[in-house]
Amino acid sequence: MIRRPPRRPDFTALSGVDCATANPLVTIRNPAALDSWTQPVLELLMVAGAIAALVHAVLWWRRRGDASNLGLWLAIVVYVLILEPPLYFPDWFGLDDQVGLIFVHNVFTVQFLFDRLRCTSSRSTRR
Repeated sequence: MIRRPPRRPDFTALSGVDCATANPLVTIRNPAALDSWTQPVLELLMVAGAIAALVHAVLWWRRRGDASNLGLWLAIVVYVLILEPPLYFPDWFGLDDQVGLIFVHNVFTVQFLFDRLRCTSSRSTRR
């Protein structure tokens, strides 16, 4: 019995974003035009939480001389910058066969790197 590699899902069908026409850097959308009213609320909560955590960490460091909260905040940023790109772009790092599709999410107000941080290359869509 011949085993065929699993068929790659069509990202356009999954999330409604066409990778061929996606802006490679930043895309900004009207928050009122998103699929659900909860998306801008979620975005606001995430950004506000990250800013509040950073402000808390800096104030804690200045008032008490303890930089542990700031170190934790910076560790999260380093995690995102180092670990996430190979997971979002496995074909760019030669990991397409090992990692495969992680997830596809909906579009938000501000999107980075091809509208969703994960678009397949022409090589991986031909499988």
